[in-house]
Amino acid sequence: MNCCHIDGRHRRRLTDHRGLLVKTGSPRAYEEIDNFVKQGNEASAVKAIMRDLSDVHQRISDDADKHMGSVLSWWHQWGSIIDRVKNAIRSIGVPDSIDKQVGDQYERFAAAQRNLKQQQSMGAFGNVTSAQQALDVEKKKLDVLRQQQTVVNTQQRAQEAAAKAGVNRPGNRGGWLV
Repeated sequence: MNCCHIDGRHRRRLTDHRGLLVKTGSPRAYEEIDNFVKQGNEASAVKAIMRDLSDVHQRISDDADKHMGSVLSWWHQWGSIIDRVKNAIRSIGVPDSIDKQVGDQYERFAAAQRNLKQQQSMGAFGNVTSAQQALDVEKKKLDVLRQQQTVVNTQQRAQEAAAKAGVNRPGNRGGWLV
């Protein structure tokens, strides 16, 4: 019983006794299997097919492992993109902390200082008066934010100290609920 044939794309294939197609990994394996089939030794043919399939599977596995670093890298990149989008959505409408507001205002104040120095270096062509006024406005805003930051930080420290001391806990006689 000859069960070997060449399909339309000239790839060597072998059908087992149930009619299932099995791709062979190499011409040498095909010849070995074909010889066993011609001799009528189906057990050896099946053993050769299984060995050949195992070799093919190992080569595919090795190739996949070689490229897994790229896939893993892409997976992590997608994860970080999704995390950034989630965080951006969560922060919509949430006011910045006082520390961030002070930092942002300090950056605007520093920019106004650089602008004033640049205007002063230009001499008569520079607009020193408006640059000085802009610097004064940014300095006042920074001072107000720093005062607010001091109040907020003092309140936070007081709340933390009260929490450590057990004050303002429900059921505490010295707290807000008795």
